[in-house]
Amino acid sequence: QDVSELYKEAKIFVLSSLSEGLPNVLIESAFYGCARLSSDTAGAKELIKDGFSGILFKCGDANELASKLENLMRDEALQNRLVQNSQERIVELWQGLINRFARK
Repeated sequence: QDVSELYKEAKIFVLSSLSEGLPNVLIESAFYGCARLSSDTAGAKELIKDGFSGILFKCGDANELASKLENLMRDEALQNRLVQNSQERIVELWQGLINRFARK
């Protein structure tokens, strides 16, 4: 199933995992223009700078998740800033990886 259509319809993407490596869904959701809200797993912290390119909440804290999601849903300007910053950050990460391997 092609999930790109679902991403295109979404404004916000939430990842509430207790443990993640490098979650592809956080890269995909940034690519498709979703504001990202994620638990603060090691992988999410690699991809999201809290309050700049997404929003993080403490793993397992449903109340913090609910509060931050409600705030994000009410603030379209914040959604837009997070999306713009996250797309720039993803490009930087990938460009750095490409450059590192291209030099070898």
